[in-house]
Amino acid sequence: MNTILDWMNPTRWIILGLLVLALIAAGWRVHHNIWTAGYDAAHAQYAAQAVAVDTKREAVAAPIIQKQIVIQTRIRTVTETITKEIPVYVKADACPLPGGYRVLHDAAASSEIPDPARIPDAATVPAQVATETLVANYGNCHAIAARLTGLQEWVRAQQNLTR
Repeated sequence: MNTILDWMNPTRWIILGLLVLALIAAGWRVHHNIWTAGYDAAHAQYAAQAVAVDTKREAVAAPIIQKQIVIQTRIRTVTETITKEIPVYVKADACPLPGGYRVLHDAAASSEIPDPARIPDAATVPAQVATETLVANYGNCHAIAARLTGLQEWVRAQQNLTR
């Protein structure tokens, strides 16, 4: 006959505890496997989508980049050609520009209001040097404007991919 003492047998409680732990561990493992499989599948899907989007973006960007390389090369070539021609158009013995020109040009380049007190201290500027500076500045301006235009074109192309 079973008595209450038989149920309080420590061996039974140890076996029962081990069975409960085994069931919990098995349940956790099954849950973990299912969750990991779902996560891995979603991660693989997102990675495939990212590769597809990157491929499309590269395909859209490649012609724009090539066009920009051609434009920047052309601007550099034109600027260098004009710089080489300065001695033909502006003679070395041309009248130098007054110091006030240098003060105004430097103020305009740095986007500041010119200081009239600097005019007496400013050296005169040879016409060829001033022309070289202007040609270089205009070349830089055209190059930056072309880069901005290319960037705008790239942004519009990227936006069209998502529509």
